[in-house]
Amino acid sequence: MRGGALALAVLIAIACDGPGSGPSLPSGTHWIHYALVSFAGPVSRNQGVLATTSLSTIRADVLGTANTTSTGTPWADASQKSGVLYVAVLTYYECTRHTEDNMAANGPALFYVHWIGHPSGVCNAAMALPSYRLYEVPVDQLPRSGTVDVKLLVEDAADNTNVVIAEATVQLA
Repeated sequence: MRGGALALAVLIAIACDGPGSGPSLPSGTHWIHYALVSFAGPVSRNQGVLATTSLSTIRADVLGTANTTSTGTPWADASQKSGVLYVAVLTYYECTRHTEDNMAANGPALFYVHWIGHPSGVCNAAMALPSYRLYEVPVDQLPRSGTVDVKLLVEDAADNTNVVIAEATVQLA
C-alpha cells in the first residue's frame, strides 16, 4: 500500500507543473515590460505574430490573416500611441494545460514566449477558436532604429521543446 502511494505521488509530481515552472528566458535576452491592450481580437485558426508601430496597420494586418467575415474594427477602443510597438499574437487554447506568456528582447530580436505546462485532468469543454491578443511594447526597450525581428516561441514542458513557430519583421524609425 505504501509503495503504491509513493508511486502515485511520483506520477502526479511528474505530470504537474511545480513551483517556478513557466517561460524560460531565451539565451542572451532579458525580460521586458509590455501591456495587454485587449484579448478580444479577430478569430483565426492559425497561430501567429504580427508587429508594427501603427495601430491602423496592425488592425488591417490582423483582419487580413484572420479567418473571419467580420467587418468591425479590431480593438476599436484602443487609440494610437507614440513610442510603442504593437504586437498581435494568436496562440492555441490548451484545455488541460496551464499556459503563461512573457516577452524578452535582445537587440534586434523580440520574443513572445508562450509556455505550455504538463497535462492535468480531462478536457470536457468545447474549445473556442483562438483570437488575436494585442499588446503594446515601449520602443525604448528596443533598438532606436533598424529592423526588429519578432518571434513567437512556444515552449512545451511536456515535450521539452522550444520552437519558433511564427515570425514578423518591423522597421523602427
